[in-house]
Amino acid sequence: MITRSSNKFTVLAAFGVIGLFGCGQSSSPPAAADFATNGTLTLALDSQVSRGETVDHSHIPVAVPDDAPIPSLSIQVERDWMSGLNLTLFTENYSMVPPPVGLSMTSLMQPSVDPKSGVTEGHAHLYINGAKIQRIYSDHVHLPETLFKPGLNQINVSINNHGHMYWTTNNRQILATLYVDLSAPDLIVHRFESFPSIKTVDGSVCAEPSQRQAG
Repeated sequence: MITRSSNKFTVLAAFGVIGLFGCGQSSSPPAAADFATNGTLTLALDSQVSRGETVDHSHIPVAVPDDAPIPSLSIQVERDWMSGLNLTLFTENYSMVPPPVGLSMTSLMQPSVDPKSGVTEGHAHLYINGAKIQRIYSDHVHLPETLFKPGLNQINVSINNHGHMYWTTNNRQILATLYVDLSAPDLIVHRFESFPSIKTVDGSVCAEPSQRQAG
């Protein structure tokens, strides 16, 4: 599983370390428990929310429904003409929208699907060098240069449901990662995307964007 400490996340051996071997390749973690249907957990979370406490669910998985197309995610960065980087998200079969107002935490933690299109919906989470920076509700985000350290940096984006749980399919998290070096001639040093939606920079296709879940 993925745990958070001081706004940072760590991949534990119990969940399986995600291998950064290239576009679309990763080790497959064991099946995760369906926390969204755990009544004890969700009732406790509703109680926390009613007391005004902050609850972070970004380390809890939620599976894409079997009858929904698999979302895909790719990311790209370019140097901004003034400073920092411009991040672009490319998604397929996914609707990025703010969470509905007035729902209980139990409802927010369920798989969220757009009733008109049938695709999953939610938002994205941005991490830089392991620290959570912000939520993302659109395709373009400016990343100030102050977010980066000298040398190699990791940019990680996950897609999450309205309750901030990260989306999975076939027991794999849907995420995209770039390693960048702002001082190097070639900005992007390495990329990893578990379910990519665009071609890689060398023109090869990592996966078909509209695949459905196995089984």
